[in-house]
Formats: sequence, structure tokens, C-alpha cells
Amino acid sequence: MSDFHISIVAEEITKLNLPLIGEVSVTNSMFTGWIVTIVVSLILLSIVSTLQKKPNWAQNMYESIYLFLYNTVKDVIGVNLAEKLLPLFLTIFLFILFGSWAGLLPGVGTLGFSQIEHGKQVSVPIFRAVTADINTAIALALIAFLVIEYYGFKENGLGYLKKFFNFSSPVNFIVGFFELISELMRLITFSFRLFGNIFAGEVILSVIMSLAAFLVLPFLAFEVFVGLIQAFVFVMLTAAFINLAVEKQEHH
Repeated sequence: MSDFHISIVAEEITKLNLPLIGEVSVTNSMFTGWIVTIVVSLILLSIVSTLQKKPNWAQNMYESIYLFLYNTVKDVIGVNLAEKLLPLFLTIFLFILFGSWAGLLPGVGTLGFSQIEHGKQVSVPIFRAVTADINTAIALALIAFLVIEYYGFKENGLGYLKKFFNFSSPVNFIVGFFELISELMRLITFSFRLFGNIFAGEVILSVIMSLAAFLVLPFLAFEVFVGLIQAFVFVMLTAAFINLAVEKQEHH
């Protein structure tokens, strides 16, 4: 008899031999991520390729998300940066949103195959919420971190380093040291905030389904809301940190 288990790390479902790269492990979260990316991309291409003066419900929804993100981010980082970075923010928002919601679909986390692990037969799910994989969360956090640092240097040049390495006084040196630690900690906080909330939701749903399936619907609705909030918070934190990075360092 196989046992369903809860795994913090994404499970491997197959391996691919790619030219010039070699053998690549494909995990269930990676596979789900490919599907989500393809489906969302096709939907967006369909919407933007058939824009109408009198929009249908799909175009209305897309334009509402686009304008909401633009107006919100514009208030944080200004018009110029908002126009430059909106494609990135929109991509991150949609990827996190639908990558999280994918974990709520029937069969995700439950449809799988059996294999032997540590002498015990367990069931490995073929699909897993994209953002419930710590590697995905770290990758998104790394992208945000690199964008933040890029614009910090672009707007301040090498003077941006004064934020972290200020030898003008012992106090400024200590403040700069803590700024450096805080900057590096964003990789961890971004990653675990996103991963922790989505993974915890999956665990709760799995437990409820095994104990009292009739209580699933309220928790599903709550997880839909959590996915939306996580996508929005990730984008807004990235925008807020970019705003801090582009501030002229003489004002600190």
C-alpha cells in the first residue's frame, strides 16, 4: 500500500538528456511551472492580439490587472521606472498568482505514481504548486534582488556602495554594515515568505481533505485570496526596495 506524504522539496518525476547540458532532473513543480507558463502565455497572446474598443470580459480583466499594478507601482517608484519595469512586475505577479493557484486544481498534489523511498512505498505527485518549491521562491527572490541592485548602481553609480561601506565615522560604518546584512537578508525573507505561505496552505488542504472533505471549500477560497495577496506583496516589496535603492545616497 502506498502512502501519500508531504515533502518540503519538489519531487523528481523524470530526467531529460539535453544537448550540451547533459542530464537534467525534472521535478513536479518544474513541470507544473512549464504548463502554467505556456497556458498563461497563450491566454495573454490571445487577449492582446484581439484587442477591441469594446472589450470582452477577458480583456477587461487583463486591463484591470495591468492598470492596477501600474498605478500602484507608479506611486512607489515614479512614472519613469514604473513604465520601464511594469512588464517585469506583471510577469512576476501573474507567474506567482497562477503558479500558486495551480496547486488548488484537482489532481495537483494527489495524482501521481508509486516508488520506493528508504524501503517504503510512497506516492510521488506529478504536479505541485510552482511556488510551493523553495527553489522557485529563491529564483524569484534572486531576480528581484538583482533588479534592485542594478537600479541602485544605475541611479547612484559607485556612490551606491556608500550605503553599505561608509568609513566617515564609526557610527556610519556600523549603520552601513547593518544595511548590507539587511540587503542580503532580502533573498531569504523574499524566498521563505512566499514559499512558507503557499506550502503551508497545501499542507492544510491535504490534512483537511483526509479528515473532513466537506470543509475544503472555505479553505480553497482562502487559498485563492492568499495566492493573490502573495503575488501583490512580492511585487510591492520589490518596488519599495527599488525605491530605496535609487534614492540619492547623500540623503541617507
